[in-house]
Amino acid sequence: QTQKYLDLSTELHANTRKREADDLSGSEVQKPQQPSSPLPEFYLDQHMHTLEDQCIRHTLEHMIRHGFPIDLIDDLDPFQTNQMVWHCADVFKNTQYPDNYPTGKIDGLYTDLEAPLNIPKEKFSLVKYALQTKPQKLLKNQRHRKVEGTIGKHLMKKPNKKGEGSSAAVLTSNMGSLAIFLEYLLCYHAFCKYSWSLPVFLQRNYENIQVGNRFVVEYFQKLIYRGNCTVDSRFPKIHSQCRMGDNTAELNTVMNFCCETGERLLKTEAKGISRTAQQRG
Repeated sequence: QTQKYLDLSTELHANTRKREADDLSGSEVQKPQQPSSPLPEFYLDQHMHTLEDQCIRHTLEHMIRHGFPIDLIDDLDPFQTNQMVWHCADVFKNTQYPDNYPTGKIDGLYTDLEAPLNIPKEKFSLVKYALQTKPQKLLKNQRHRKVEGTIGKHLMKKPNKKGEGSSAAVLTSNMGSLAIFLEYLLCYHAFCKYSWSLPVFLQRNYENIQVGNRFVVEYFQKLIYRGNCTVDSRFPKIHSQCRMGDNTAELNTVMNFCCETGERLLKTEAKGISRTAQQRG
């Protein structure tokens, strides 16, 4: 094993230097120029789409004619707007007014808005911003803020290598911060499971519940990296966590709309019965 790393030959130093110089000069002549490695891709580039102004106007017009409430654009973030309008553009790409519409009003189903249809300028500007802005500029400044003692995420696409699966990493060198966050997660889990037993005024403190829910999501994405060759963990299953506070406000307790615990209990009870059941061949 030592011979792999050390030169134990008895060759003279002068001859050795001469041979190395000859090899180096020969390698410089014969060595082909290596292609430059491509720059890393921003991880949202693969999911974002672009449309021209004319296509945006065409899509919004037919969305409105089909009953879409255009004021809903104000409640969507640029990523949601981008995906919605892009898919609608594919649906309405061959649709023309009035050729592809009913000739008259259909009560409760269709109202002819006639032509021309004016699209509000502020709504069009929001959609244009979502579809013609680089994804890097869509992220707000607070998304780049770091927790003290934590390495910030580079937000670049992870190259897919054969034989490597999803990676996971704790991004902080301060284990105290991680321990506090894990303790908070345990408290959050206990709240989700037993919030029905709390006093009513605590169950209905929805503002506090939503703030706590956002705390879990935000600090998880800043302290933990868990992803694959495409995106970080904030996209695959984190959406349900973002909705937890709103769902609690509408349905009062997590146990009314989350079936995970019930499924586990059902599995436990089913196994318990099978253990005591008489086995027959």
